[in-house]
Order: sequence, then C-alpha cells, then structure tokens
Amino acid sequence: ILEGGLTWILCAMLMIAVVVVYLLNVGGLKQNWFLITGVCVAAVLFLWSFFRSLWRHLTNKYKITTQRVFYIQGFVSRTTDELEIIRVDDVQYKQSLAERVFGLGRVVVIAPTDRTHGDARGADGKPMPTGQLELAGVSNPEEVKELIRKYARMRREKGALFVEQV
Repeated sequence: ILEGGLTWILCAMLMIAVVVVYLLNVGGLKQNWFLITGVCVAAVLFLWSFFRSLWRHLTNKYKITTQRVFYIQGFVSRTTDELEIIRVDDVQYKQSLAERVFGLGRVVVIAPTDRTHGDARGADGKPMPTGQLELAGVSNPEEVKELIRKYARMRREKGALFVEQV
C-alpha cells in the first residue's frame, strides 16, 4: 500500500514547514487561516497518494506456481500477464524505507528471452524493459524472490526445454 514515498515525504515536509512558520510567527503570519490552509493542502496530497496506492494494492494480484508467475491487474476489466518460470534469469526485490517498515516491496522478475511484457509498467507507472515483470506491493518480498528462484532452479534441473528448442 505504501508506494507513494516521495509524495508522503513532501506532505510531511510541508506540514512541518507550516507548523514551524506558524509557531515562529515568521512575517507576522500568526493567523489560523495559514495553518489550516497548509494542513489541508498536505492532507489532500497525502490522501490522494494513499488512496491511489490502496487502489493499486487492491486491484493487482499475483500467483506463483512451479511453472509460471501470473500477474493479474484490474478491477472491472482484468489483464493477466504470465511469465514461464523456465525463462527466468534473475529475480530482484526493491524496498523503499516505508515499504521496509511495513514488510512490503517490489519483486522484479527478469527474463530476457520473454518478449511478451514490452508494455508492462512498474509500480511507478514507468514502462518496464522488455523481459521484466514487476510485482508491486508484495508482502515478504525476499521470500517471494527466493521462491521464484527456487522454482526456476527446479525447472532447469529437470531439463525442461524451451518451445523454440523442440
């Protein structure tokens, strides 16, 4: 849920600045409208960021099996993206400070031979490079990363073939 790191930091800084200016009475601004306006602006930014992150968290799901990673996006209309575990070359996980506090993170599955994810977008909304799938808002991201690595290693050890090799 806590993807809005920069917005939240800006809101906190704005609220602190408003309170400091109000308490120090800089420029004779000892009026309630200044404090109320500043806090309202910060609160609106914070709530917008929070609900945007909450919406993403509620509408994005993932499922990991021994053969595939599924990433399901959407509420009314759904888009399911899947990646074959055998194609996984590397797995990373990323965490902001807020995500670390709450045990969340983003797991990036790297599969350069997979070309089906060219239009995929990361948690920040930016396009992901082809062959990468980012799972955002993942609880215990390190465990999920290790699970995907374990399944990829198991598939390789079984001697599974790519469709192109048949």
